[in-house]
Amino acid sequence: MNTFTYKRLGDIYYSRKEYKNAIIYYDSALKIDNYYISAYMGRSFCHNRLENYKEALSDLQSIVNLDSTYASALGNLGWQYYCLGDYENCIIYSKKAINLKGDSDYAKFNIALSMLCLGHIQEAKEQYETLMQDEKIPSKTKKGAIKDLDDLVEKDLMKKEAQDIINKYTGI
Repeated sequence: MNTFTYKRLGDIYYSRKEYKNAIIYYDSALKIDNYYISAYMGRSFCHNRLENYKEALSDLQSIVNLDSTYASALGNLGWQYYCLGDYENCIIYSKKAINLKGDSDYAKFNIALSMLCLGHIQEAKEQYETLMQDEKIPSKTKKGAIKDLDDLVEKDLMKKEAQDIINKYTGI
């Protein structure tokens, strides 16, 4: 088989939420071509779903090493840093993604979420206000941002502040 076939098989397993099987095929593609950015990206998504954040971070860093202008990899690198509790690096990499691709709305929400976790509550609330009122941002992205806040509440992190933002934008 060739790299594309292995990568597509990984994508199929990923879509079926069989992340460990998907990784096997992404690994096979990368054994043939260790410059195959799409395989690194797919594998990073699998690692993220399996909460293997350091492995996802490594895959995304490999992409950035191959192409430092790959905005999606930079934004996802920011998210992995968020998942690891490194909010400062989340902000740094999310800003890099936005600078390369201005409509990286998920990265904008990553920054707001990290600001909240860092205790910059007023600034975070202002960012959420601006982003939630932006009609160009898809509702799916906004719903994802609310889910991230729900996760904070569930983990009892910045619970009151996160709940205040959720209440404002979901009518609860």
